[in-house]
Amino acid sequence: MASTNPKKFGRYIVVSPLGAGAMGKVFLAVDPVLERKVALKVIAMDQAQDATMRADYLRRFTFEAKASAKLSHPSIVAVYDAGEEDGQPWIAFEYVLGETLETLIARKGTLPVGRAIAFARDIASALKHAHGWSIVHRDIKPANILIESASGLAKLADFGIVKAPWAMLSSAENTVGSPGYMSPEQIDGVDLDDRADLFCLGVVMYQMVAGRHPFLRDTLAATILATCNNDYTPLRDIADSVPRAFDWAVRRCLAPDRDKRIRSADELLDMLAKAGPGSAPLDVSRPAENFPSQDMTSSPANRTYASGPPAAALAFHFDKYKSLAITFVTRNFTAAVTAIRKTADDLGGPTEALFSQTPLSRLTKGQPGLSAALAAAGFCGLLAIICALVSLFIGGAPALPPRNSLQGQLITECAKALAENNRALAHNTVSGFATVHPLHPVAKILIARVNIRDGLYGVAKSVFLDVESTPDGRRVLKKQLPTVLDEIRRQLSNGLAAHDLLELVQYVLLAGRNPLVRSWVKSPSFWLRWNAVDILKASDVDVDMTPVYILDLNGRELIQARIEAVKKLGEIGSQRARAALKDAAARTQTDPIIAREAKRVLEEHQK
Repeated sequence: MASTNPKKFGRYIVVSPLGAGAMGKVFLAVDPVLERKVALKVIAMDQAQDATMRADYLRRFTFEAKASAKLSHPSIVAVYDAGEEDGQPWIAFEYVLGETLETLIARKGTLPVGRAIAFARDIASALKHAHGWSIVHRDIKPANILIESASGLAKLADFGIVKAPWAMLSSAENTVGSPGYMSPEQIDGVDLDDRADLFCLGVVMYQMVAGRHPFLRDTLAATILATCNNDYTPLRDIADSVPRAFDWAVRRCLAPDRDKRIRSADELLDMLAKAGPGSAPLDVSRPAENFPSQDMTSSPANRTYASGPPAAALAFHFDKYKSLAITFVTRNFTAAVTAIRKTADDLGGPTEALFSQTPLSRLTKGQPGLSAALAAAGFCGLLAIICALVSLFIGGAPALPPRNSLQGQLITECAKALAENNRALAHNTVSGFATVHPLHPVAKILIARVNIRDGLYGVAKSVFLDVESTPDGRRVLKKQLPTVLDEIRRQLSNGLAAHDLLELVQYVLLAGRNPLVRSWVKSPSFWLRWNAVDILKASDVDVDMTPVYILDLNGRELIQARIEAVKKLGEIGSQRARAALKDAAARTQTDPIIAREAKRVLEEHQK
């Protein structure tokens, strides 16, 4: 006998099941208030999981569902509502009448190139919109792309929804929740940005035209190795009728190193426009690795806001204006003017507009760059800049100021702020230094450390050069070098170091042969270790790479780096290298992916 009380989630009444997957079940439901059909996804919660983990997942699920509800785009399945019912999270989507791309590919085998390009444009356009809101999908695959029957439009579903940690792997079948649809950085478990979505879309583009997955193998281990090693058959080797522009777009998307990958959905749309009928030929004479890379960070300044919040971008530029005061405190007008020009370019306005005549030009006669800086810096930095002008006429560096003097108090406060990572206090003391003259070398070094903490390595470089311009400054810097290098160590541990930071260590501080820097190559931190290798090699210091690769091999951070370490140890072929590989090859139960690769490399080098 049918139940008289239909199942409800929030106000939504379940009508019938639509499907099921690793994350839960999808139902056709009705919204009785707005009188419309919705697709209701009920997330499967693992009851055996820790209560804290479940609570954290529910919190993040609700947060991201609300964030995704902000998206409004014809190729994004709209999110209407989200909530929790009896401990089960649910989300209400727009109901799309049609079929998934997965079903379409299974039914057709391969899709005509023109249709594949049209679908790719739809999804790339959706990503451009979502990435403008700093929302990354994380699970792009044919099953999450719906083809609307009436319009033929491709729509991206499940946008921005947190994936349950217990739904990612299935140890019973040795498969991943979305096998082959994870970018190398997803496999590594590092923070994701827009380029992870572009990698996954490249997989989908390949699959639509080739009729098969580029990386999918019989086991999870083999699939991961193929993904990280970029091991796939190029599209034009499968079908030479594929436009070169489309083939090139796929190759750019599938670059395993995200710094060499296509940089944005906007760039992908431009490439796809060249792939259609009557399009201009695409220059593919340069290999992917020779294309200039761009680090796509989460900074709003690097986003294209289709309809996103411009206030975030303005906040980013305000930080740049604030940093100009620091350049004036250190009497580095060239750096200030350069920063202003860069800010003007970022804001999209003509640089000349910031460098026009101003009422302050009379005060800065003969120094047009300084006049321009005053005009651009704005009121927020004006007081600090005017005070810095006074310091132009006073030189010299006295003995360390007394603790009860203003400069002594600021030095103490700034050092304390840096030790406690109190950014607000650190910036306040830097502003306070603008009222002091002459600045002691210790104060200048503290200003440089604040700049390093903020990632303003070019400004820090100018400060250090100023410190080294006097004998007293060189003496103080030599004494303070361990503290400065410890500041730099924090930055080098966070990721691939910026060129300006490496240059600061190598050519300004001349620390390439410093014992502290040499010790960093033995650090358990992957990025500190490899940034130190770059510094030492640039300083013509010989580096024993075997222990570096062994640390990579036994680390748990980056699967790509671990696979590369296996290959390099095989090439080295020393007794230590082979012993490390044999040890890795024996870990078949605890580390199957690396064990398999180590065994292969050992066998290869025995031949």
